[in-house]
Amino acid sequence: MVAPEAAPAPIRVQTSPNVSTLDGPDSAVPPPMDRPLDQLVTPHDEVRLIDLGCGAGRSLVSAARRFGVPGVGIDLDPRKVRKARKAGTDAMVGDITLLDPDEFAGVHYVNLDNVLEHLPSLDVVEQVLAGAVTLADRLVCIRHPSFEDEDYLASLGVKQYWTDWPGEHTAKVRVHEFVAMANRLGVYQMLVQPVGLAPDTDDPTILPLDAPSGQRRIGERAGAVSVYDPDRHGPKPDVTFARPVYFAFDIVLVVGAGSVELRYRDDPEATSQRPFVTWRAPGAGPAITAP
Repeated sequence: MVAPEAAPAPIRVQTSPNVSTLDGPDSAVPPPMDRPLDQLVTPHDEVRLIDLGCGAGRSLVSAARRFGVPGVGIDLDPRKVRKARKAGTDAMVGDITLLDPDEFAGVHYVNLDNVLEHLPSLDVVEQVLAGAVTLADRLVCIRHPSFEDEDYLASLGVKQYWTDWPGEHTAKVRVHEFVAMANRLGVYQMLVQPVGLAPDTDDPTILPLDAPSGQRRIGERAGAVSVYDPDRHGPKPDVTFARPVYFAFDIVLVVGAGSVELRYRDDPEATSQRPFVTWRAPGAGPAITAP
């Protein structure tokens, strides 16, 4: 790691050397509890994983399993927090743009799963990332839909289905912008893994450019997302893409003194599944990983 006061080192973006495939068991999550919506069951100094923007708890359950530690969730919407608690997770109402690192002294991991694109601007995204890298002492892990190819795909008469959700995806951060934000925050070690390669317009996440906006998935099997319906969306051109077009990116900011490996159940280019995470402290023995 490069100390913040030192001259900036080149950003290290890794795309494949630390990626493998894995099958792993589920981990238990805390039982639901009746308590005020702004309170957790877990004492704050015992929290090791925080899922920011946890919604109804699905991403928190997934993160706890993949990181191998129990987690807690924070979301601004009381209705979603109630659903998360009913799902058996420890969640609370809170504003992720107003994080207080002193409240959670022992957090190793911060998870942001399809959250940042819903923030009002890139400035707010950087504000949340600043809080996250201060909060975590190991990793900040981001799952973010791809907005890299909107212009290219439009030139072919197609689009990715999530790129025109009215009023929802208001912060279309691209990878180079994440790298620049990390640099400004003093983080110079990153992993970036693209997932879900679409080789051509036959991919079911690709829609005709004139298809209605706000389209949602109609099915998902083995990590593959299906949206396109010719009866609803009409025909689309038959084109093989001249460059890689991805569904999303897993982006890991390494904020602690150590290294990380992402391990997928399947080839990440053939799936949208999330990775298991292995953390290796410097000079440590066996890797710290999901069981």
